[in-house]
Amino acid sequence: MNYIEKYEKKTPTSKKLYLKQLNVMPGGVSHNIRYFPPYPLFIEKSCGSKVYDVDGNEYIDLWMGHYSNILGHNPPVVKEAVKKLYDIGIHTGCVNPYELKLANKIIKLVPSVEMVKFCCSGTEATTYAIRLARAYTKKEVVLKIAGGWHGAGSELTKAIKFPYNNKMSSGIPDDLLKKTDYIFFNDIEKSYEVIKKYKNNLACIIIEPVIGEGGFLPANTDYLQFLRDITSELNTVLIFDEIITGFRISPGGAQYKYKIYPDLTTMGKIAGGGFNIGIIGGKKEILELSSPTYKENNKVLIGGGTFSETFYSSITGYNVLDYLDNNREIYEELNKKGEYIRNKLKIFIDKNKIKAIVTGIGSLYMVHFPYKDIVVNSPQDIGTNTDIFKRDYEFKVRMLNEGIYVMHGGGAISVSHTYEDLDKIIERTEKVLIEMDLQK
Repeated sequence: MNYIEKYEKKTPTSKKLYLKQLNVMPGGVSHNIRYFPPYPLFIEKSCGSKVYDVDGNEYIDLWMGHYSNILGHNPPVVKEAVKKLYDIGIHTGCVNPYELKLANKIIKLVPSVEMVKFCCSGTEATTYAIRLARAYTKKEVVLKIAGGWHGAGSELTKAIKFPYNNKMSSGIPDDLLKKTDYIFFNDIEKSYEVIKKYKNNLACIIIEPVIGEGGFLPANTDYLQFLRDITSELNTVLIFDEIITGFRISPGGAQYKYKIYPDLTTMGKIAGGGFNIGIIGGKKEILELSSPTYKENNKVLIGGGTFSETFYSSITGYNVLDYLDNNREIYEELNKKGEYIRNKLKIFIDKNKIKAIVTGIGSLYMVHFPYKDIVVNSPQDIGTNTDIFKRDYEFKVRMLNEGIYVMHGGGAISVSHTYEDLDKIIERTEKVLIEMDLQK
């Protein structure tokens, strides 16, 4: 029995549901990242470090709600917050006192943030951040990292996958992408050449301090400092996309760890406590451009969204951030767990000459399947050919057969993951890598 047949035998109800869902959703999913062949797993419930599918199978989960569940699934601090909703309601569409508490907590934790604006998703947050940057600088060009993901906003879909000049999506006019270009992660010399080209019309540079989809790769400190210095010199806005790293790498995000501070920061995921949220934070003089009372000729429209700062995202988000703030030893333990799993897998891969690499930082890690021996310093180093994507899918399904739910070859470790969980992940990853016949 091959690994696909084994998966289908283990998950017949997921297959039935998927075939039905194909009739009502394009490709059977509402978020394309959740699809993988032969069909995605349908999860029925979750608790702690585990998720359970519709056939009753248990999995150690590393996807963790798109990396948002830093405390694990359904933790007590979130349950307590949700209980309040029984008495106060879910959503009014009005300003509420709970969002003020959350805003103050974010401003306390994130060093560069003087004001915040809430919306509903990370995509909205990054879209609004570049709009603010353009209004503030009165310039037009946006530079992003080749291989960086900032959500599905049209202008930021450029240069996500190699070759970087290809369009990521149809339906986006070429003219809309003309004011977006890319620079190369951790490469000061190449990045400087591109920046020089646009120096008189450069509105902003947006970067994830730790590249997410491109490989959980941390920026070099000197590279971030270069971007901070050059953007200050050119009166250009520096944006850190901390939607993944915010409140995960440290209580104050990656910027707190690096001690390099942007003008604007986008956040989400963990800050919603398991509910939907997007946040633009940063300098008061920039955020004030979106005030409803700001002068009409330069006001920045930030709609926020019908479901921005509902009771549930405000209360649960605050409870989670407050818990993290008051239990900062959590980060040391999470970092230890991340180092533990990365080091164990690296030793195994090197010893057995496996054609794979492990990347990551803090509580994040990924296993990749490059087609050549490389030193990984940027997304373009990892490689993006079709065979690699097939290997990623194969790895995912084989790991599901072993009771481990991975995303992008790894995922996010939470407070709820025990060392017993980690040892199972390591043991079964090693088994799968051997089965995939990846020896050099």
